[in-house]
Parts: sequence; C-alpha cells; structure tokens
Amino acid sequence: MVEYDPYLTDAERCEYTGIFYRGECSCKGHRRDRQYYSKNMNNDIREVFHYFIRSESYDILQIEPPITPEDLKKAFRKMSLKTHPDKTGGSNEAFIKVKNAYDDLVMVL
Repeated sequence: MVEYDPYLTDAERCEYTGIFYRGECSCKGHRRDRQYYSKNMNNDIREVFHYFIRSESYDILQIEPPITPEDLKKAFRKMSLKTHPDKTGGSNEAFIKVKNAYDDLVMVL
C-alpha cells in the first residue's frame, strides 16, 4: 500500500481501510472480493464478456473472424506500424489499444 501523497494523481482510496493505493489494493477485503467474483462468475457471463472483447478486438485490428495465428500476427504488425507513437500520426493510446486487442485474441486462439 502507498501512503498518502498529494502529488500522486492515479492513487485511489481503499473503501475498506482508507489507505491510498495504485493498481490493485492488497487489503483482506479486496482480496476476498476478487476471489469470490473470480470463482462465482457465471460461465454464460464469461462467454458474453469474451464475445464482446473479441468483437471489439477484431474491429481494432481491422480483421474478420475466423483467423489463424499467422493472420492475427500480420494484422497486429500492420496496425502497430500505423499507430506506433514513434511514427508520424501515431499515438500512445491507439498503440496500447492495438496491443491489448492482440493480447485478448492471442489468449482466445
């Protein structure tokens, strides 16, 4: 846990302990909540969740299913060259979206 720092803009206050943290809180209450929801999440909800992730990821990479891992790799390389922050017209946010879409689809394939 991180102590309060007024210059820390991305810190959040834990609703259980009141301590500021970044990322995931490590208090007992939040650990218990994460374990409960990961075990008890309905499989139908997971499938719907993965469907929406995949459809958005396909749109970001500008490809249509079904695809092979090679097609996915080609599409990722093409889009990463377009959106890379070091290239003209590229942005960090767009590149991160492309990377996250690739990561999501790699896990599904």
